[in-house]
Amino acid sequence: MKKIKALLFTALLFGIVLLPLKAQKSSTWVTTFDGPVAWQRVTALGQLVVYSGNSLIGLNTETGDKIWRIDGLPNLNIDSYQGIGNSNFFTLITPVENGSQFRLINSLNGKVLMNSVDQGVTDILSTDILPRLGLLLMVVEKIGANQASLIACDINTGSIRWANDEIFKVDLGQSFGSGALGGLLNQAASTLANEANKQGLMASPMALDDNSLLLLHPNFSYCINPETGEEIWNIPNEGSAIRVNAETTSLQPGTVFIGVEREQRQSSGATFTTSTGSSGPTTEFLLHAVEIGSGKPIWKNPYKENNASLSRLILDESGIIISPPTSGFKVSLNKLSYETGEGMWGKKGKGIKVKGSIVDYELFEEGYLVVNSYDNAWNNVGDEFYVNIINPADGTLRFDKDIKLSGDLISTELMDKGLLYITSLEINMLNLTSGDQLFDSPQAAKPLDASNFDPLKHSLPYVNHGGMLYAFSSKDDILYEINKSAGTLRAVGSKIKFEGKEVPYQLEVHTDGVVLSAEQNIMKVGMDGTVKYQNYYPAPRQSGLLRAVAAAQALRAAYIGAVSAAYSAAFAEAASQSDDALGQQIGNELSQGFGALSSQGFAYSKDAMSFANARFKASAKTPEFMFVLTETDKKEFGLVQVDKLTGNAVSTIDLNKDKEPSYELDEIFSRVYYRSAVNQIECYQF
Repeated sequence: MKKIKALLFTALLFGIVLLPLKAQKSSTWVTTFDGPVAWQRVTALGQLVVYSGNSLIGLNTETGDKIWRIDGLPNLNIDSYQGIGNSNFFTLITPVENGSQFRLINSLNGKVLMNSVDQGVTDILSTDILPRLGLLLMVVEKIGANQASLIACDINTGSIRWANDEIFKVDLGQSFGSGALGGLLNQAASTLANEANKQGLMASPMALDDNSLLLLHPNFSYCINPETGEEIWNIPNEGSAIRVNAETTSLQPGTVFIGVEREQRQSSGATFTTSTGSSGPTTEFLLHAVEIGSGKPIWKNPYKENNASLSRLILDESGIIISPPTSGFKVSLNKLSYETGEGMWGKKGKGIKVKGSIVDYELFEEGYLVVNSYDNAWNNVGDEFYVNIINPADGTLRFDKDIKLSGDLISTELMDKGLLYITSLEINMLNLTSGDQLFDSPQAAKPLDASNFDPLKHSLPYVNHGGMLYAFSSKDDILYEINKSAGTLRAVGSKIKFEGKEVPYQLEVHTDGVVLSAEQNIMKVGMDGTVKYQNYYPAPRQSGLLRAVAAAQALRAAYIGAVSAAYSAAFAEAASQSDDALGQQIGNELSQGFGALSSQGFAYSKDAMSFANARFKASAKTPEFMFVLTETDKKEFGLVQVDKLTGNAVSTIDLNKDKEPSYELDEIFSRVYYRSAVNQIECYQF
């Protein structure tokens, strides 16, 4: 009796939720399969695919009916499934003799759009969907070719539009002659050429316009006609590049800027010396300005920076602001002329020196707020970040001393009292006259070593609500409220501690307070600081259950990422070209809702857009509950639905003694798909 009282006292003291958790949830539907269910996946648009026996089966998630089936897929591992962006396509990549087999599948109807074996392909080096051009572009290796080839497929039909087997060929050049030495040199050259032949692209292909597609390869930048695959122009890199990127801007129509980072040629004698005294080759950065139509250089010579790496470009109205990273603490910040590529800042156009190189920036009335990064090898915590404001006209800096930041810049907002900035690790407001920070910022606790960084534990959770911003500072375990217009900060209540060594990583504002949650903890704090509730659902200790929890969390994170990085440019493009009124409406809604963050990753058929629209609208709603995997009874487990209004468990999916449950959690549509028996899937709708 004393033991029971002690347990109850402990539960009340720490907010541990014991029973009742057995208000069992009834399933919406149950589907039985001919063979055992090996795995299941929720697709980007919310469909469910199940691998059972030797077949992949698509289900209607409303009814559980089997709507399509692909047979003849023995030994299909879950890692074979790969979704393509936020689209209705996925791939299955399976090992075959001398390579891999690749299938492109439409998740809406199960149609196999392409099978690599039919095309004589043995390996897939890269895949990219280009919505604007309606293409799936693949770099592949064909049987017996011993080199990479380029294949373009129509993303709606799967038919091959064209193939280019010449683009990645490397000329062996002159022979080194006969004899033993010549033979060895010829063999070495042939080996290098074969390796170069099999190199894929260094970045996703870039549609410069409807008639020009840019491919960035280690050895060259190649512009082709997307309808035929034929070459329009190419620019050699004069050596194998380490990294390549390209950018365009409406400020200079008809121009593409191509940045190349390559190893600095040893004939120049360029080396660097490390702290241990060893030396090695350095890299150099080159920037080309090229006419899209002809490939002709616009500048007499490319801009070149020795001992530097690939640079972040700011394409301003008055020129290109550039800051190539170097091995030194001080780097050159410069502005280049669009017309000539020559430097415009500093003495003789050589630029000005700043701390670190540009990694992020925001443009507002006062100029460019730039965040520079410097990898300090002595502090053992990775990059250091500094912020300043640049006048784009002359390159002058607003503050004499750079302001040190913590974390990566997420957003800025210009307010009456200054510039509110949010990073992954802190929130503060900057006085634009003095450069002073207005308050002691809420901060996330930093790891002792960069290798121990955990995004859930070491990032700063925050939420905007009207004119207020709420953030939990794990550095001092306090929930803070920031009044954005007044530029003030106040603590909401006293210190907050979660059980199980967890840290709040999600905040939501409700009518009566702020809800803070982690994997096994949930609490609500009123605006006056009073604790409305605090509950802890202990995590199961079985390794299989913990793996299931990790998988569910990863899936949740993937959905959040998919929603936040959606593809509005593709939707807008589809809407403008659609003759269908519904298609136009859906495309415009999605374009506005998602924000213009990316133009790639979505193949925009009308059916796919309908699914995406429903998913977007569902994701825009704040969920009224969370799911927790916990022990419901002695050695029995359940997936518990917790009401955020009260913090209480309202229903449970009973997993009984299933120590390695297989389930998929779709938080956007509030569904759980659970393998309740060897050959059975149950759906629970919340």
